[in-house]
Amino acid sequence: MKKNFLKVASAILASCITLCGCGGNGGNQDTKIDVTTDGKYPMNTDVTLRYWTTFNNNLVSNRGELEFSKFLEEATGVKVTYEHPAVGSEKEGFNIMMASEELPDIIQSNWSLGLADQYIEDGFLLDLTPYYEAGLMPNLKKIFDKHPEYKKMATTASGKLFYFPQILEDDILSSYYSYYINKDLLDKAGLDIPETIDEWETCLYKFKEMGVKVPVTLNLSYPYLFMSPFMSPFDEMGTFYHDEKGKIHFGPGEEQFGEWIKRMAKWYQDGILDSEFVDQSGSRIAAMVTNGEVGAYYGLIGGQYGAYLDAMSPPGKYNYVPTKVPVKNKGDRAMANQSDPMVKADGAAIGATCKNPEIAVRFLDYGYSEEGQLTWNFGKEGVSYNMVDGKPVYSDILTDASKRDGKTFAQMLSLYTAASLPVSVQKKAYIEQYYQKPQQIEALKCASDTDVKKYMLPSGMFTQDQQKQISDLFTPIKTYADETISKLIAGKLPISDVDKYLSTIKSMNIDNVIEIYQDAYDKFESKK
Repeated sequence: MKKNFLKVASAILASCITLCGCGGNGGNQDTKIDVTTDGKYPMNTDVTLRYWTTFNNNLVSNRGELEFSKFLEEATGVKVTYEHPAVGSEKEGFNIMMASEELPDIIQSNWSLGLADQYIEDGFLLDLTPYYEAGLMPNLKKIFDKHPEYKKMATTASGKLFYFPQILEDDILSSYYSYYINKDLLDKAGLDIPETIDEWETCLYKFKEMGVKVPVTLNLSYPYLFMSPFMSPFDEMGTFYHDEKGKIHFGPGEEQFGEWIKRMAKWYQDGILDSEFVDQSGSRIAAMVTNGEVGAYYGLIGGQYGAYLDAMSPPGKYNYVPTKVPVKNKGDRAMANQSDPMVKADGAAIGATCKNPEIAVRFLDYGYSEEGQLTWNFGKEGVSYNMVDGKPVYSDILTDASKRDGKTFAQMLSLYTAASLPVSVQKKAYIEQYYQKPQQIEALKCASDTDVKKYMLPSGMFTQDQQKQISDLFTPIKTYADETISKLIAGKLPISDVDKYLSTIKSMNIDNVIEIYQDAYDKFESKK
């Protein structure tokens, strides 16, 4: 087994990708599945499953202590013991678990589908395809039947299903970065909320005239470049994407991206772009926004916008309002914004040494049932939520500050639900109640009102070999692009060097990387 562990670990290291998986003594992947359970919950079983997952909760030390875990055990009939690596030592803890003779039954992680076939072949993970085909995963299958593209995202390059993923119910859940602008400043200047890039420029230059210290602050380096700040007006994205015909592009290597660089450089030179745009530390941005020193910014809806609204004295003192993603012409629909795939890489796999795989599969599949989705997102009816007009609504033990014993709403959610975790379907009703301020709900709508899903590449496209090739070829390109873009915008290189930057990207074999992406995307699209 240790030989197999070293083989896979070496592949991970060579690919320069941080992964979590599990090891085993082989496991029989071809055994015929004998169905012994009746498919009902709670199951009549005395099996106890071992469940390995990272865990960081400042209220309890083990996931089994959560009220949610108690609800889940009651609903499924399955007892679970949870095992966690020490916080801050997750990699070391994982390796120790990996080298054990008997793996946990369930391992929850952020997976790379590129290595999953090798994990299965070497006996580290269980191939769940036979269980799926035997009808032991009816709830997940119902979702996959409705959304065939989701199944492609959750299977390996060879078409094997090996994990239970987190799935997003609605597009609105996939985007959580938005643009915000100070409405009080707009009113004072007699300006409307901007929609086009030209309208944005008018507002930002006016803010400068009014003495605003930082008209707009943005992070224009990796990984934030992937979110494509102000790129939609240039019909561009800050990463790899495909067009309407399925052709792969690398945005930062294209001519229109050079035009975006020139516009950002002019903003910098004219003093409307944050002069320290490469320093987007949380404390610095928070101080500027809450003190009203920023005219506009781009940031998280929850951890930044919501927190800033509370941190101002008095709360909401500066009236920052969310805006739609900037476009070229009024009425256009933005091409790009930050967006997660509808099927996440986060999920739970089953170790090949699991002695009760049927029970483990049934246990995990519960999360995709209608009842299971409610349990994962809201907890237990009558305790942490109630049905109101046919919709789940969090109860006052979560929402009423006087009943929370000093805990925040988010902390209470972490005790009673697992809405932000695999393995289930994250519900739209969860996020609509999690964001407790109407401004956040509006930001959520603005952030998701784009065409980004038409262009973004699916997760899980690459094989292990392709990941290795991309890492070898693209790492120096990414480093060069990140450093050079920042220098061009900040005037450390003459703006006339934009053409040189683009030609250098091409000379660094970006076409070879695009070719690998194209091959992977074409095969993904043909996968059933």
